[in-house]
Amino acid sequence: DTELHLDSIYLKGFRSFLSQIKGSLRTTKDGVAPIPRKNDKFLMQTTVDSEEYTADELIQLDLCRKYIQALTLSDICNAAGDHFDEAKIKGYPTSSSCYTTMHCFNQTRHLPEIGNCGDEPSP
Repeated sequence: DTELHLDSIYLKGFRSFLSQIKGSLRTTKDGVAPIPRKNDKFLMQTTVDSEEYTADELIQLDLCRKYIQALTLSDICNAAGDHFDEAKIKGYPTSSSCYTTMHCFNQTRHLPEIGNCGDEPSP
């Protein structure tokens, strides 16, 4: 048995329950989401690997990425994968925007330190 570090009270409760009933949870996956399209990339991994952003900028980009529900490049492209979906990038997806159920982030649009995700920066 490996001792897990769990921040969530719900996960701690679930772990205690499993322990009480001598139960276990088995998973078959390694927890890494599959890439949905050929040549797709994880946005934050690509951003970090570029070494072009400060730690604060990476945090801001990650918050906005979560707001627009984007994990991979394909999440912010059109269905054909040949153009960026500008509406989705600005935080206002249309009925033709790609949508995935692989992930769901709970992130508000307004971030006090940077304003609204998708807005043009102030001059």
